[in-house]
Amino acid sequence: MKLRNRIAALVVVSALLAGLVVASRQGLAWFEASAAEGALVNPGFEAGFYLSGGVGELEIGKGWAPWFDSSQHRPEFKPERVDLGRGRVHSGQYAQKLFTTFSSHDGGLYQEVYGIEPGQWYTLSAWAYQWSSGQDNPDASTGDGKCSALVGINPWGDANPRARTTVWGKEALQVYNQWTQVEVTAQAWSDKIVVAIRQVCEWPVKHNDGYFDDAGLVPADLGGEPAPTPVCPTPVPGVAVDYERIRTIVREELDKTRLGPR
Repeated sequence: MKLRNRIAALVVVSALLAGLVVASRQGLAWFEASAAEGALVNPGFEAGFYLSGGVGELEIGKGWAPWFDSSQHRPEFKPERVDLGRGRVHSGQYAQKLFTTFSSHDGGLYQEVYGIEPGQWYTLSAWAYQWSSGQDNPDASTGDGKCSALVGINPWGDANPRARTTVWGKEALQVYNQWTQVEVTAQAWSDKIVVAIRQVCEWPVKHNDGYFDDAGLVPADLGGEPAPTPVCPTPVPGVAVDYERIRTIVREELDKTRLGPR
């Protein structure tokens, strides 16, 4: 009887484990399918969050990864809920928050997107909200830290947003206490691109907070018009980067690695 009970228990446990494996694979397949279709994973941060590296201060939207300039203070990343705190959410129930206190920072999130058509132009956009203040009034940015929000595309698929091949769009500089959409358009040089959202706060004030929501990636319809020239944000050393420079850099890299035509 005891042996029979043990066998029955093992059967039940095995079935439960199989169900968990199937559920895990289904969840993974959902993320992979989104990426394979050239779409962003969890663009509105409604699919949940995870602790990057198990670090409590790095609570990141699933499908995204954090990045930051290590020469400055690492920002904290938290979910922003519409029903808690200030509820700074553009739509839905959640947004991604990053912030520092009495410190400057340069960082954000990035995501690798597969299933991209090389040579195609893509537009990345996101909604951003910034609050930067030396005071505690949440509805005013007084004595701000000169913060800017922007998005970027690495057309070669380099998973380092600070790489010199990343194309950054026009920054929303010192645009506070309101939602504003930022975007960038770039031409893909690979079947994978890397997209990034970013906040830069130059001055260490009490509150340097940024919120991002509702990102989107679509093939760009230029309509016969030349694409807008992307610019580097003010805090990044160097001159503005244009598409000819991007093309030259990528051609050089392709020649070095023999991954493409000469």
